Amino acid sequence: MARVSIRAETRLMSALQIVRFEPDVLAFRRWGHQHGLLAPGVDGGYAWHALMKAALGDDAPKPFVVRTRSGSTELLSYTTRDTRHWLPMGQEEEAIKALGLASLRVRPFPTDWTAGDHASFEVRIRPVVRARTNRDNKRELDAAVHARQADPEARREDVYRRWLNGQLGRDGAAKLYGAPRLVRFRRSYVLRRDRSATTSAVRKVAGPDAVFRGELEVIDGDAFLALIARGLGRHRAFGFGCLLLAPPGALR
Repeated sequence: MARVSIRAETRLMSALQIVRFEPDVLAFRRWGHQHGLLAPGVDGGYAWHALMKAALGDDAPKPFVVRTRSGSTELLSYTTRDTRHWLPMGQEEEAIKALGLASLRVRPFPTDWTAGDHASFEVRIRPVVRARTNRDNKRELDAAVHARQADPEARREDVYRRWLNGQLGRDGAAKLYGAPRLVRFRRSYVLRRDRSATTSAVRKVAGPDAVFRGELEVIDGDAFLALIARGLGRHRAFGFGCLLLAPPGALR
């Protein structure tokens, strides 16, 4: 499929919106277990993705992030869809209740970004690279593990910062301004559906799971809007790569 140019894609970004749900976590857990999408020690990103698909079909927003603060849970995401039709178009009743579709809040995302603008950001990422394991196959590797094959002294945080800067720089969109702070790191298991010719089973995949906070500088406003809507890196549909912004200096 031909790639849409940044300028053409930007015409869609004029309707970019931030959406917020207040999900019913207990209902989500029941729904996830009923569908075999939640298990001990496995990140819930795939289940949240499946829940939104069940509730909203092809309108399911991504990238997204789920945050719990002071005992309450919220799901934040971006969309260019017309959210006015979401309530009447809701599909699966249990999924609608678990997602908290009635709690939906929508506000427009600013579109007037220009070169030199600064913002604080927070983002949860899965910094992986596709690496060849033999002549014919490639697989995902932790970017730090891959870097240490060439430089055994490579520091994880430095590798992830370079990875993050590369993702921000997609199509010349933005760059890091200063050194972002690694707020959290762990290795987590996520679920992926194996859609080979013989099976569509769900399998567990381990990988890096990191949260960074820092400052960025916009290089190209149109490309930056496209980047926000797309998200950073792989696994964007499963709770990674959703770039949350705040005024400069707000996130430390």
